[in-house]
Amino acid sequence: MKVPEVDSSGEMVADLYAQLHRYAEDINQLMLQRNQLIASNSAQLEAAMRDPLTGLLNRRLLDARIDQAILNDLRRPSGFALFYIDLDKLKPINDRYGHAVGDAALKLQSERMVNAVRKVDSVARVGGDEFIIVTEGLADTKEIAVVANKLLVALSQPIGLGEHSLKMGASIGVVRFPMDATCAAELYRLADQMMYAVKHSGGGRFRIAGVDGVSAHLLEIERPGSGES
Repeated sequence: MKVPEVDSSGEMVADLYAQLHRYAEDINQLMLQRNQLIASNSAQLEAAMRDPLTGLLNRRLLDARIDQAILNDLRRPSGFALFYIDLDKLKPINDRYGHAVGDAALKLQSERMVNAVRKVDSVARVGGDEFIIVTEGLADTKEIAVVANKLLVALSQPIGLGEHSLKMGASIGVVRFPMDATCAAELYRLADQMMYAVKHSGGGRFRIAGVDGVSAHLLEIERPGSGES
């Protein structure tokens, strides 16, 4: 910093203070720009990891969550479950009422999924009407059945959108780590297989991988309302 010429010590001190003040303002401005850039980058990164319609995790972030869940289980074994969910009847809704109504129904069903599980669980949209939920620390078959039934009940509730009252429901395939699969690719493949088995049998149920035919039948929950008279 160049020291200014002075006529007196008072003028020199005042000049120094003025220069320091300008430097401080410059530093503050640079810090503000830096913080704005960090915030902008963080927002862009967050957006890149989220489904634009529902705000749920996308496949990219879900992959990272599953990898982390596997690492966590290696450190402290507790297992986890992966629920592969296909919403029933989305295509007829889109065809009859239009995609705007279908999108609104997807948003509401997404909220129901989030509310049906714990805050620590990961809920992702991985396709048009396909979703995956990962529940760390949940690997007991009976506990899984309770969660799956809770999801089925929530997703079968009427959807009121303006003058429309819609019904969707869901087909769910479940796989347990490490009991049924020990890597992400196998978890996806097996859960998808279980989900499609349910869907092809009429939907509105869930099936857990690794459970034999008789037990699987007992664990599958009847369609909500099917037992009403």
